[in-house]
Amino acid sequence: MSKKFSVHLDTDIGDDIDDAFCLALLLRSPEIKLRSVSTVLNDTAGRADMCRELCEAAGQSPKIVAGASGVITRRVFKNSRSRKPPHVASRSYDYKADIGATLATLADVRQSYDVLLTIGPKTNLAMSLVADPDVSRFPRYLAMAAEITVCNHAEWNIVVDSEAADVVCRTGMPIDFISWKIGIDTKLTADEQAWLDKQTNPVAKVLNDYRGQFKKTHATTQNMYDPMTVVALLHEEWFTWRRGYLRVEVAGEHSMGLTFLRDDPAGPHRVAVGVDAEKAKKWMLERLGD
Repeated sequence: MSKKFSVHLDTDIGDDIDDAFCLALLLRSPEIKLRSVSTVLNDTAGRADMCRELCEAAGQSPKIVAGASGVITRRVFKNSRSRKPPHVASRSYDYKADIGATLATLADVRQSYDVLLTIGPKTNLAMSLVADPDVSRFPRYLAMAAEITVCNHAEWNIVVDSEAADVVCRTGMPIDFISWKIGIDTKLTADEQAWLDKQTNPVAKVLNDYRGQFKKTHATTQNMYDPMTVVALLHEEWFTWRRGYLRVEVAGEHSMGLTFLRDDPAGPHRVAVGVDAEKAKKWMLERLGD
């Protein structure tokens, strides 16, 4: 096998089930070496414990750091979707928010990793870029963020810390964005969920435990926003892309967090606006299955 991609994941796992799908998919992909994980927003220690449990199920031990619990956006955003991560049976609470360790990890990521994935608010990365704005060397970067085809939809990972997203976008570095609509298009059907329920490998068991808890306490719909970053990393040809400059609205009273793409064939940003959903889901489920 050729050299594996060294990957860092920055996640707000616990707010929705798709983060857990993304982490599980990374752990089950032989092309990928997950070297480190950072968590972001609210209970970052609890989120780190969730990551640890999935990684241990896979027999892997990447570095895990609990990142920023707050945001850098100065305007107050009412976090109506704020949730505690679901109960983890083996939770140890060994973690505590450690911004220094998070920034040090991201500094290493920016210098020596192949891939950065962010599937939560961009707070940790924005702080890293403020500390060191030099992006002359940067790994391939894919983010689950933004929406440019659904009118007046402010995507969650952007709107919860829009100023952080703005900092990241204005660096001019290349970024591939998996948009909100892609996650809707790849929603798991009832039959697909029932098939996944039957899988018994160690990672699937932990993932299915999380899925069961989410079904009881949150929505039963399972939209695959975040794992599509992994699919796009390994199969970008299954996606339809628009290229240009993505900008984040940070000032408007009613438009804060909206994203807009100025089309330009020379622009640094690509936004996924379409996907072969059947291929993407089939590949993902095969990776997660026994």
